[in-house]
Amino acid sequence: MGSHRSLLRALLPLALTVAGTASEALTIDDIAGRWETAAPVYDEASRVFGSYVFEFHGHRWTVLFTASADAAGQQRLFSLRVGPSTYNLGKPVQGMANAVEGDFERGSLHLTAHAGALAAMFNNSGCGQGEWQIGVEREVTATGCAFVASRSSCPMEHDIVAFDGRTLSLGDRSRSLCSLPRPTALSRATLVRKSVPARVKGVVASFMQPEAGYRGFPDA
Repeated sequence: MGSHRSLLRALLPLALTVAGTASEALTIDDIAGRWETAAPVYDEASRVFGSYVFEFHGHRWTVLFTASADAAGQQRLFSLRVGPSTYNLGKPVQGMANAVEGDFERGSLHLTAHAGALAAMFNNSGCGQGEWQIGVEREVTATGCAFVASRSSCPMEHDIVAFDGRTLSLGDRSRSLCSLPRPTALSRATLVRKSVPARVKGVVASFMQPEAGYRGFPDA
């Protein structure tokens, strides 16, 4: 009996460590829902303020990024919407607490010019057929546009995801995420969870087509 007790005492710390690791592992259930930046974050590289709205449902994700000229986000420049696609969370990121690797397939790409200067830039860049109009969303999946890479040239983004139980962060986007290595630092754009969209007839109400109103986000 004494040997059994000694063995138990030796194995108990290991068992607790393994159980703690498993319980703390970041999963898709932890980040399910809608996440938004509380306020636009200034990006020194592009010299614009940016705000994000992410949605995660099962292994599906979407994102809407809006660039603005002011900190209040009132002087919008352009919006980029990535349509619903798949993503997976991987192994923990070494040296970073509560963070794991994330691979995000890029879905359809939709761009909107909110200012005349951006519409002119898209026209001069030869982004698709016809003239760009302010406030009209256009799909650029196949061709890309200016600073937006086409889906074929960048089918997936290799990122990192950190969740501390309250706020969500992804990797620093000062370089392209289209190829490895992954970011080694988190973005300054901290995301907070918003109310979970209501499910209606098997779909989740989604904001992800803002110029045309709400549409369903298919269940994963």
